[in-house]
Amino acid sequence: MKSSKFKLFLVLVWILLGVWNLGLAAAVYFIVGNFIWTLAHVLAGLMFLAVSVWVKKKNTI
Repeated sequence: MKSSKFKLFLVLVWILLGVWNLGLAAAVYFIVGNFIWTLAHVLAGLMFLAVSVWVKKKNTI
């Protein structure tokens, strides 16, 4: 039981990292206007979210 709660916590942290990266991408784009950095953060955020969706579909929690 403790293990499943820990895995759920890890997935939630992973999702938060993905959302945070997307938010950071928007902030970087508006403040700096650097498209390359923005693209990098968008891809990182999408990667975090995609992995969390994949883990959920695999039912490993």
